Amino acid sequence: MRRASIGLVACSVVTLACKDIVNGIQEPPKETAPKVTKGVTKVDVVSGTLADGVSAATVTVTVDTVVRPTDNRVLLTTTIGTFLGGTSTITVPVDTAGFAFAELRAPNVESTGRVSATAANITQYASVAFAAAPPTRVQLTTTDFELKSGSASSVVLTAQLLRPTGTPSPGDTVVFSATSDSVAGPFGEFIPGTIVATSPTVTSRFSAGANAKPGRVTLRVDVRRGQLHLSDAVDLFVVK
Repeated sequence: MRRASIGLVACSVVTLACKDIVNGIQEPPKETAPKVTKGVTKVDVVSGTLADGVSAATVTVTVDTVVRPTDNRVLLTTTIGTFLGGTSTITVPVDTAGFAFAELRAPNVESTGRVSATAANITQYASVAFAAAPPTRVQLTTTDFELKSGSASSVVLTAQLLRPTGTPSPGDTVVFSATSDSVAGPFGEFIPGTIVATSPTVTSRFSAGANAKPGRVTLRVDVRRGQLHLSDAVDLFVVK
């Protein structure tokens, strides 16, 4: 009797865990509540925007609505184009539904890149692509409508690549050519005759040649890119 009482007293003094052992019961560890992820959960960028320098793609950021950042703001960064403020980084507010919006202005060059959105130390990414913006028409002009024969006399031709919104992306092949009422086949000389456009304005210098006969000459420009084909022409006259 004395030994049993001593054991029970010692067990009651030590810990509750000892009591559980005496009773033959082992309690499982208590589970901790799962952490709630807060911050950005998704980033979407409207696709199909043309690289014309003025069009904009809408960026939509989805933010956790259970536990949002305390300041309710999202930091956006882009590797191509600029946000409407003219910068590659912008901070935008989160609305009550958990969304943040921004407009990403297209560059003038066909390109791909990435937009990142960060809130509460959570960052998500979205790819963005801007397709080439083709010209919709070309306009050819000349510095003069009369030209003497010979290489010493020349005119400058300007081909202006145009589109209703913004400017065309670089990369169109521009070809100048000429025909004469008095000479069969190609006529005169262009410097240069073929150019890959790096800007919407393309120029070339034309001379009629020493053996050119007086008469009308039709100067023509052709613009090509893939299936695209545009053209324009002007007339001038070779005089003595």
